[in-house]
Amino acid sequence: MKEFFKSNKLKIILLCIVLIIAICVAFIIYYRYGKNKNTTTYENSYTYGNTQENQMNGGILVEDEQYVFYCVKDYRDKNYIFRETKETGETIELTTTNASFLNIYNDYLYYINDENSVFKMKKDGSDRQRIIEEATSMYVENNYLYYINDNMFDGLFKLNLETNKSKEIIGTGVIEFIVYKGNIYYISDEDNMLYKADVNGKNIQIISTDYLSNICIVNDKIYAINHTDGNSIYEINLDDGKSRRILSMDSALKNNGYIIVSNKIGVLQKYGASRYLYFYDFSG
Repeated sequence: MKEFFKSNKLKIILLCIVLIIAICVAFIIYYRYGKNKNTTTYENSYTYGNTQENQMNGGILVEDEQYVFYCVKDYRDKNYIFRETKETGETIELTTTNASFLNIYNDYLYYINDENSVFKMKKDGSDRQRIIEEATSMYVENNYLYYINDNMFDGLFKLNLETNKSKEIIGTGVIEFIVYKGNIYYISDEDNMLYKADVNGKNIQIISTDYLSNICIVNDKIYAINHTDGNSIYEINLDDGKSRRILSMDSALKNNGYIIVSNKIGVLQKYGASRYLYFYDFSG
């Protein structure tokens, strides 16, 4: 038995990693799509291609009324896109290339493939088209696709999905961004501070001077990892920029990302060679 584990150590480790990812995806699906049947990607007059929480985690999940689309590493170590029918649970594979940053807009699914190109295809996997040659992240809102060029120092771009014309709207380097209720919130490559601009890149304001990353917006509040304060997780008001620490990180644990679910925050942390998923309540 000992020899078996020794000779198959790598396979066992890979299997454990796949299982951990699958559990995380199942948890997200349950809370986002199962527990709350009224969850939707539409809010007021703004039509979003995905939710902020999913976008922050690479856009690995997106839904419409009929399907859940997701991309997660399978036993082949491939991030292919799968489509699950909500009513029957039937699952089919839509792509045979790696994918991330899934967005749904009208009748099309948008995603970034493993060559850092943006593609769109119909929800059954047909009519696949390359629409942007190089991008590292992207987001769809109200007939526009916002994206960071493969070279993040080029700034932030905006593509009109009807005319297929693109223009640069933020001229400085952008590390990550969120489009939310007619505004863009982004981390600048120059100083790692949080900025706000309108959807045309005008009226730029500083929201936080701290060194931030992994930003998302839930219920009109920004959440981020604050590296100025020991990788703690902060909550920032959209209206006045006031912030508070909602979770301090143990110095022995490395923060590897988080997700907000209701009043709980799930944190993926690393200790040595092991990774652990913890959930904390910050409602108080």
